[in-house]
Amino acid sequence: ALLGMAETGMQPMRVALALAPTNRFIVRSASRLFLHAGDPDEALAVIRKSQAAKFDPWLVAAELAVSSVVGKSPKLWKEAGNLVTSKNFAPLHTSELEAAIGSIELWDGRDRRAREHFVNGLTAPSENALAQVVWAARDAGMLQFPFEKVQVHRAFEAEAFVSRNKGDWDTSFERCREWAREEAFSSRPYGLGSGIAASILRKYDDAVDFARGGLKTNPGHPGLQNNIAFALAEAGRPEEAQQELAKVNLDLASVESKACLLATAGLVAYLRGKPDEGKAFYEYTIQFAVTQNKPMLKATAQLYLAREEARAGHPGFEKIFAAGNDHIQKVGDAFAKAIADQINRDILRLRKA
Repeated sequence: ALLGMAETGMQPMRVALALAPTNRFIVRSASRLFLHAGDPDEALAVIRKSQAAKFDPWLVAAELAVSSVVGKSPKLWKEAGNLVTSKNFAPLHTSELEAAIGSIELWDGRDRRAREHFVNGLTAPSENALAQVVWAARDAGMLQFPFEKVQVHRAFEAEAFVSRNKGDWDTSFERCREWAREEAFSSRPYGLGSGIAASILRKYDDAVDFARGGLKTNPGHPGLQNNIAFALAEAGRPEEAQQELAKVNLDLASVESKACLLATAGLVAYLRGKPDEGKAFYEYTIQFAVTQNKPMLKATAQLYLAREEARAGHPGFEKIFAAGNDHIQKVGDAFAKAIADQINRDILRLRKA
């Protein structure tokens, strides 16, 4: 139903744009609708066509953000810098722009400048600005920043990531539920929440139900399909998991989703009594992660491979586990460390069995 609402909302949105082409709320809403509907060029064009784009910090922030999403260079980078240095706007009105500039600086390797913009954006942030900074906190070296002291009403997305980074998994999952109610069209709350439910909390039914909820507005989303298959496999239902994997269109998958799908295929193969096939999938996942410069994905795949090798009674799993665990402990990411701890406990139980 929600997906149908997006499709039927196109024409009314175009009418609204024609009537109020400089209204920031309408322009930003239209851009988001087009982006969700799979038309990124139109999503970017509606912002750039607006006569208000060059002097409204909310629209400049949107231009930077959407340009990054679609892989294009922002056209309003100079205007962005001028707006945040002019001090002509209250901090709330430049918070998303500071976060957008900080994100681009971070991606370009200018960590110190990124942190400066992120901190500026937290002076009086919007919910989106806070969520963006929290999401980037680990890469920006800001995990110790007291985000809990930043007050934003109904900042469910930010609270979900703050709780995730602190290892408060139950709270993070609940915030994902609330975030999804606020942004039903976004796949992100469903992806984060179902991943936490399946991988950390091991609430497999909750993970499957939540991910399926996300598929209603994001049909064919590979990340959500993977989380469903993984949860089913971990719940001891590998045949159903295999059926879920068969539905995935890999052409739509991101690098991260492809790696996770390959690893899940390995898990399913092990559980279906095909250890050689399972090991091959995991080893391919590890090599794929190396070629894509995704060391965390490599380390996580090593952990799960070690567990399944231990379950199969094969020698050498200790070395595989140690390799993945060493990297994860050095990086210090809460999600990965929680997985490492869970896998370690699984292996200890298997040894005692």
